[in-house]
Amino acid sequence: METAQTHLEDGRYLYDRFRSTLPEETGSVEATLVIATETMTAELQTRRDELPSEPADDDNELRWRLQHELRGDAKSSVEHVTELSGPASSLLAATEGLTNFLAYDRLQTRIGEGAQFGVEDMSDVWNARNQAVDAITTALDESPRPALARPILADAARSVYYADDRLSDYDGDVRLSWLDNQLYWYLIATLRAQSIPAASRLTLDALDR
Repeated sequence: METAQTHLEDGRYLYDRFRSTLPEETGSVEATLVIATETMTAELQTRRDELPSEPADDDNELRWRLQHELRGDAKSSVEHVTELSGPASSLLAATEGLTNFLAYDRLQTRIGEGAQFGVEDMSDVWNARNQAVDAITTALDESPRPALARPILADAARSVYYADDRLSDYDGDVRLSWLDNQLYWYLIATLRAQSIPAASRLTLDALDR
């Protein structure tokens, strides 16, 4: 609920800022936003129908958690869009939904390529954190409309902050298996951030139709 409210406020802010830049004689863009959201919602529904079944039990818990989280977020994207009121907030929610689907696809590709998931030494955690931060920075640079990307990137940044905060709680000897949870949040942030530029471009394509 808190995340949805944040997106709603972001959407209203972006919409108000956009309207304030237009001449007084300019007509409403609400119809354009509504049509674009409808187009994107249909795309989300198609992608949801094509999702593979729930991930089976996996001896690699980290890999299973990543699949379960991203698949679940992608599947619920349509409901998230329709629950919100206002064309700008709905458009942002649809963009986030596309980001979730693309992040899930990206994860599936990594799994298919034989990527390993787990902490073998502490450098794995620091490398994952650096990749997450780089992905967030790069996504903002590569997104064609940074205003579309920022609310979703803020969620990715919160994932990094959460993992950092949990790491700071450790004191003394730390089992490597304990660090899988931090690695999880860094990987979630990376996968989502890397998917944001493409999701933003799909949103702009919908607006241009």
